[in-house]
Amino acid sequence: MPRCKDFMSHVKLLIQKLRVNQWYKNLLVFLGLVFERLLLDDLLLVLRCIVAFLALSLVSSSNYIVNDFLDRRNDIENEIKQSNVHLEKNTVIITFMALLVPALVLSALLTPTLFLFTLGISVLGQAYNFGLKKVIIADVSVLSAIYVSRMFSGYYVIGRQPNLLNVLPIAFIALFLAFIKKRSILGILGEEKAVKFRENYKYYSHRRCEKLSIFFGVLIAVYYLMYVIFNDTFNDYLLASTYPFFVFLLYEVLRITKEKPETGIFLWKTLKNWKVVACTVSIIVLYLVLLVYP
Repeated sequence: MPRCKDFMSHVKLLIQKLRVNQWYKNLLVFLGLVFERLLLDDLLLVLRCIVAFLALSLVSSSNYIVNDFLDRRNDIENEIKQSNVHLEKNTVIITFMALLVPALVLSALLTPTLFLFTLGISVLGQAYNFGLKKVIIADVSVLSAIYVSRMFSGYYVIGRQPNLLNVLPIAFIALFLAFIKKRSILGILGEEKAVKFRENYKYYSHRRCEKLSIFFGVLIAVYYLMYVIFNDTFNDYLLASTYPFFVFLLYEVLRITKEKPETGIFLWKTLKNWKVVACTVSIIVLYLVLLVYP
């Protein structure tokens, strides 16, 4: 029984380190289906995107597990969860390969372009883990590139060319979330301790990160407004009705993550707020209606 209990606790720890609750970021692969109005029209393309989602989720987890191992001495999560349990090096290596290989195989079976994006996300992730996360500007730039790669992957999987103008809003969203996380870390640790956690935090301050998160939030809101005005794909009035929910969602994320800094690190926790859930559900429902009615 003790051995069985130890095994189960080890499995539970492994699942925790895979950060399955972060897989929502890979939902960006479905944007192509939505904006090309194919989500409800072609089941095969939906299935292809589901496989792509799985491949990108696996490669994301392979990056996360290495990052957690390298940050085991000063992981910010320890400040919140008060947990210092980590996987052994051999377990990390085996798990990394067990995640990366299926991800590459799945992506290669779909399209060579998806394979390249999946491989690129892995390379960028490891470059971030082993050094770029300590370099100012490079740290947030890598995260933006990974977000954009997820979105582009979804377009190529369905055989469509992504609009290069879509790069900006996705990059803005990545930067918005990145600076919210940095603000949260600085809020929890304080600036002096944050620098010990990661040296490049001496270039960031709580106030500066707050300003940058608001700045990118405003850019996202303005860009989405431009999309609503110049859209030629969806019903104008229905699309416009998504805007207030979208802006209020941005505001709520900024507010909640400021009041409860840990939610800026574990963003999925914002879904415990009924306003965030209501706005998210409203936007999803409205887009489903937009896909049905021209």
